[in-house]
Amino acid sequence: MTSNQPPQTLADVPLDASVRVKFHGGEADAGGVEFTKYADGKFDDSDGTRVLVKEGANRFHLNVRIVKDGWVEGVEVVREGGDGEGEGEGEGGADYTPVVDPERTQLRLQKAVRMAEYEAAKIGTDVSEEAQAIFNVISKTLPCAWEGKTIVVMDEVEIGEPYAEAVGRGDQSTHHVEALVGRVGKLLGEARKGL
Repeated sequence: MTSNQPPQTLADVPLDASVRVKFHGGEADAGGVEFTKYADGKFDDSDGTRVLVKEGANRFHLNVRIVKDGWVEGVEVVREGGDGEGEGEGEGGADYTPVVDPERTQLRLQKAVRMAEYEAAKIGTDVSEEAQAIFNVISKTLPCAWEGKTIVVMDEVEIGEPYAEAVGRGDQSTHHVEALVGRVGKLLGEARKGL
């Protein structure tokens, strides 16, 4: 990479370079966040995964972020790696490289992906704002899932359009299901009052 040509992706940035990264979807700082590129890797069996490190209050506190190239909107090299510039040279400074455990990094990535999938499953597709608001209220108390436009609570109670009544699922008419239908009905009434 030449100094007059800016990098297009994190793949174009040399290791140990300080970079300012702007992510799709925005960060709190519109100008981007400054990191040091630590490694390229394959942590989820696909190319384009990078490990970025941001120093904390001291050399023992580090923020490690695993990112995919597709998440990055822009990259600006603040300082080339190994050029001897910048503050903090010596112990705990820019030449300090932390040890990153690939197995632990992979586990953290898998956990983050599971959490993102879990959060995404809470968002209904082709449902009204009212239906989503009702789902959000009920899901704070009981586990819920979307099945098309129907809210399913604990796999035993359904709330279908127009989201005014909770009914037991199938032919299950046990005391437990009836009690759950009553509880979901109360939550549904409270949710509809709040709208």
